[in-house]
Amino acid sequence: MRGETEPIHDFSRKLSQPSIIKDLRDYVRWLRGGSLLEISPISINLDPTSACNFDCNHCIDKGIINKGHHLEYKTLENSLKLMHEKGLKSVILIGGGEPTLYKKFEGLVKFLKDIEIQIAIVTNGTKMEKIREVGEFLTEGDWVRLSLDAGTEQTFNQMHNPKIDITLQQICEQTKLTKKHHPNLQIGYSFVITPHSHGLIPNIDEMEIATKLAKDYLFNYISFKPILGRNSNDSEVLAFNQIKEKKIKEKIKENYKRAKGFESEDFKVVETNNLGSFLRELTYSPSRKTKRCHLQFFRQVLTPTGIYTCPGYRGNKKFKVGESEGYSSEENFKETNKQTSQKILNLDTSKECHESTCLYASTNQYIEYLIKNPEKLTVSQERGDYFL
Repeated sequence: MRGETEPIHDFSRKLSQPSIIKDLRDYVRWLRGGSLLEISPISINLDPTSACNFDCNHCIDKGIINKGHHLEYKTLENSLKLMHEKGLKSVILIGGGEPTLYKKFEGLVKFLKDIEIQIAIVTNGTKMEKIREVGEFLTEGDWVRLSLDAGTEQTFNQMHNPKIDITLQQICEQTKLTKKHHPNLQIGYSFVITPHSHGLIPNIDEMEIATKLAKDYLFNYISFKPILGRNSNDSEVLAFNQIKEKKIKEKIKENYKRAKGFESEDFKVVETNNLGSFLRELTYSPSRKTKRCHLQFFRQVLTPTGIYTCPGYRGNKKFKVGESEGYSSEENFKETNKQTSQKILNLDTSKECHESTCLYASTNQYIEYLIKNPEKLTVSQERGDYFL
């Protein structure tokens, strides 16, 4: 098993790229006593709708989907345009729901590319025809990831409970067709590992067959991640930590090793940070978390129910900094910016998030170090990857 951070999760280096390092310098200067900033988040998760045509057994956002909420398109355009002018560089269309069900999905993607925003799309794959339609707009650095989590039809159906007539095979065939239309488009197969316990539909023994399926249908990679749950504080935590089966770890290692055998120049098998931490018994302890979550400033979540400072707390009022139109005008922008700043200064995330599986813990530590030692801030290599 590899131990290094995947480039996609190396947020410290991303923030130090020549194209965005000024924002990081300004942020450090602010926390050393400078004036309040008026800078947009660099990256946002964008949930255009709460609608979803699946009823996934393992969905961590069950409480907020299919509530009839969606973002008003013109207001959303105004927000994205203003945010782009103030530094927004990337948008991950995700959910909260299934983004391709948003009525203005195609128009939204075209608009984002017209203002030169980097785009990622996380989808369940049921509307791959829409991905093909917008494929002509997507450029280098953009990507699509399908949440499939299975290698067989039975497990796929039991895990996702589709509300429409769709099969895993059909989704894979549509993905292959999409790749033939847009061969340079990066498409990934996401696999959340679930064990034989805790009321979950087990897929742990389908890692190898899912990998073969992904490769056969022209996916660029398959990524494995552990199942997440929520604790009493509504924090995202590794569900495996709540499951006391010691055999799980060895089973995952064994299956992952087999999956790695399918790697080639054009196809990768990826271990996510959360999975690596679980397998190597790294914990997200309070000692690894800073009192301030600095990433709240650089990465946020825009949803129909408001703006939140962390993807792990979408829908949680404690992490809410504005309504859905909070970036749609200069006045709203200033207020949301003010609320964000107050959250950074006053919310002790070493306590609020002490059990959470935080992807950003090491980056927060790095920024904390820079605040104390600003002269240590150095420019990294330009990656052209702005997703946080």
